[in-house]
Amino acid sequence: MDPAKYEYQSEFAKRYLAQGKTEGRAEGRVALLLRQLSLRFGPLTEETRARISASSLDELDAIGERLLTAATLEESLGAK
Repeated sequence: MDPAKYEYQSEFAKRYLAQGKTEGRAEGRVALLLRQLSLRFGPLTEETRARISASSLDELDAIGERLLTAATLEESLGAK
């Protein structure tokens, strides 16, 4: 049996497996954005790191898109 192909029967297990995958994706996006922002704009403050870490997946995606064209860190973060 291939564990990667196993499908859980319990709704409880399915829900928590999906939650773990979502959290893993968010953690990966946070780490990538922190690295990209640091490389582009220099060292980040703890406040900025905390703000990014607390962002939703949609917010992380938006920051990643703005990062491509933003001239400043504030523009990347969507600060007004």
